Amino acid sequence: MTTSTTRTREREESVGIRCFVGPRLEESEAGVGGTFKHRYTDFVVREVDLAGTTAALTVLGPVPGAKGGPTSEVTADAKAEDKSEPVEEAVVEGSWLGDAAALKELEEAVGASDAKRFREFVSRNTPDADGKRKASGPDDSSLVLEPNDDKDGRTQVHRFFKAKKHLRPQIATDTLVDGEKKHVRLFAMEGRDRKRRRGMDKRNFRDARGEPAPLYSKFLLYKENSDTQVALNSLAYFLRVKSKRFGYAGTKDKRGITLQWCTGYKISPRDLENFNRIPVHKRGGAYVGNIQALNEGRALGLGDLTGNHFTVVLRDVREDVREAAQRSVDTLGKKGFINYYGLQRFGTGGASTHEIGIELMKGNWAQACKLIVSGRENENDKVKDARAHLTKALTEPELDPCQKAGNKEARGRMKEVLRELPRGALAERRIAEKLLDFGQQNLVPALESIPHTLKMMYIHAYQSFLWNNAASRRMESYSQDYAVEGDLVFEDQSQRQRSMTYAKQDGDLPGVRCVTKEEADSKSIGIDKVILPLPGRKTRLPENSVREVYEELMARDGIDMTKSAHKVQDFNVDRILGAYRSLIHVPGNVKVDFIKYEEMDQQLLRTDLQKLRNEEAGVGQGSGEGKRMAMKLDFTLSASCYASMAVREICKGSVEGMTT
Repeated sequence: MTTSTTRTREREESVGIRCFVGPRLEESEAGVGGTFKHRYTDFVVREVDLAGTTAALTVLGPVPGAKGGPTSEVTADAKAEDKSEPVEEAVVEGSWLGDAAALKELEEAVGASDAKRFREFVSRNTPDADGKRKASGPDDSSLVLEPNDDKDGRTQVHRFFKAKKHLRPQIATDTLVDGEKKHVRLFAMEGRDRKRRRGMDKRNFRDARGEPAPLYSKFLLYKENSDTQVALNSLAYFLRVKSKRFGYAGTKDKRGITLQWCTGYKISPRDLENFNRIPVHKRGGAYVGNIQALNEGRALGLGDLTGNHFTVVLRDVREDVREAAQRSVDTLGKKGFINYYGLQRFGTGGASTHEIGIELMKGNWAQACKLIVSGRENENDKVKDARAHLTKALTEPELDPCQKAGNKEARGRMKEVLRELPRGALAERRIAEKLLDFGQQNLVPALESIPHTLKMMYIHAYQSFLWNNAASRRMESYSQDYAVEGDLVFEDQSQRQRSMTYAKQDGDLPGVRCVTKEEADSKSIGIDKVILPLPGRKTRLPENSVREVYEELMARDGIDMTKSAHKVQDFNVDRILGAYRSLIHVPGNVKVDFIKYEEMDQQLLRTDLQKLRNEEAGVGQGSGEGKRMAMKLDFTLSASCYASMAVREICKGSVEGMTT
């Protein structure tokens, strides 16, 4: 057993992951082996929606034929020669029509014809002495210039108008793509749109050009080696909207290629499509595709999915384990695996998220902040220094950056910290920002400003920690095939078995009951029906020794689920309703294949993006050639199940890289 697998096993045991459905490997046994997520392309996650459709990226834009699909934005009227009657020019101080030099400069950039059309355009959109404009409708608020295939020429026009924001009406620009032709499009902005500090909100931009957005735009978020929240924040930043306008069914793994459905409230399909045109590093590794405009329905919310389909590649699997691996896969498809929360639930670096959850529930704000900003070993020195300073600034008075503290040097250093922290360090950046506003004496606003899903993750991680330990006790102490006396099961045994059952908002959970002695003796209830609680206000505990695990761990950690330690709503135990989770999960559509390849870093799975681009290079075809062997696994799990735990069951803990 390698140092890496030993370290993985130790970390798993620290969060309660100790058992297998099948027998555990002894120290002397090698197991299947292999490396998990050697490349992020070795791990592909496809969301399965409530209709049972598995996500696949087929177009980087609107779905052809769907409402909001690809059409030419340039109308015949916009292209035709302007034959309207001449418009009397209203020369107003500070206007375009009063700046002959600016109009001359524009004519040199776009030509006499477009310059003439622009003069008439601004004349219609320049308010007179009474504040009235001659423009008659939304079509008068935009002007499409003649096609220009020269990118530098278009850039010159964009920069020209950006430098003339002092002239009225203020002109905003974008590039309009019409087939193979590209135009610069101008918008006349007045009133509150002109006063926006950094450009305009995209909604007002659309309203100005007469293109109202649908109620929702549904789209497929395809991301590579990126966090869901980071990708959506990048999208929100590009669109200049708040990230809360996006709905999604669940977060996906960072290290991997993931495809999931999202909804955007009052966001245009075309604005989403334009996101794909900015540099990939500014997109958080994300692409947007399969866009549909919807004028009815509701936003996607957490849990609005059936599950996820996984394709996983384990590299450097030993040649002599084919038969053993096939048997393990067959067993997985029949008996399933313990439905543990994987190591990703507890963070991949720094403090474990469940430890942060403990401090938040207890109201230890400074300690919670310190744990959140603690760093990872593989970060560069500049980021490590920024984290170290932020940690000290939480408690050391001389480093308090709050304006009231009057320490300009401390404020300046904290602003440097914000520049040095990675954009993806969402929680750490929010803490640094709020320290500048409120200082050390009031850390609650800093914690409350963390994105909602991230805040809840800390609390849920502690519930997950309790659940994992309880599951291990259950498997170690009792039958692994049947329910025993005191186990919890749903009262309605005919309902569809799901991995997780939540209370919707403040609603009730389904009824549960304890297995009786008679049922246990008759072995009438299989272990796949056994559930364990994520403890909360609306859950009950088992009536056997598994109950002691919950009580002992919460007593040790100083947590009382019946009484809150503080009044901060976001971290108050009164708001923790709880849930139930199946002890065992049996995956569907389980398949295994073996791929021969030559180079360790060779790409073995062809991505959806590569298929769209007709890229083949570097992708192994499993031709039977090569000195190395990889095992390719395909399986479908219910929502909230961890693929790493299914892989762990197959390989019995002999795989490297399971902490990523």
